[in-house]
Amino acid sequence: MGNFYTNITVYGPDHDKIVEAMRGRRAAISPTVNDYTVIWDAECDEQDVNVLGALAQLLSSGLDVPAWAVLNHDDDMLWYSLHTPVRMVDEYDSRPGYFDGTDLPPAGGNAALLASTMSANAAAEEIENILRGRKEYVFAFEQHLALIKALGMPDFGVCAGYGYLTAGEMPSDLRKENVTFVE
Repeated sequence: MGNFYTNITVYGPDHDKIVEAMRGRRAAISPTVNDYTVIWDAECDEQDVNVLGALAQLLSSGLDVPAWAVLNHDDDMLWYSLHTPVRMVDEYDSRPGYFDGTDLPPAGGNAALLASTMSANAAAEEIENILRGRKEYVFAFEQHLALIKALGMPDFGVCAGYGYLTAGEMPSDLRKENVTFVE
């Protein structure tokens, strides 16, 4: 069985503002590293892209920052949506035919937009190669990790979801005492 996780990475806001924005939800919030903060939400762990995207948009609008929502389903498929304070601007699905059993190429994903929205230093060409599968990934978390590295984000967004964190399964570069849990 592969990984099942979701998270939202926001770029720029103060950690305390994120914590305040997440009050009233069951969630975990990473420390802010290089202006990136990862949010793991209990409701989003149900893997409903509508719920995940709506929360990302709410955070982006409320904090006036970009937000990148990511879903890994059983390590077979990687999905994301990219949000600005005004609206969702991009969506990607590594295997759009996954749930109906058809083999289709990746859909969506604007590498240049992802790079410019989430990182001033990311290489759009490298991201494009990752999105289109020009590099071989056996598992979706490997593709997610490659994207995170290309964007210069902290690695602890990979292979971690709210359920994993509350069960004590922490990424190797993240300690539980550094995570803020809210309800």
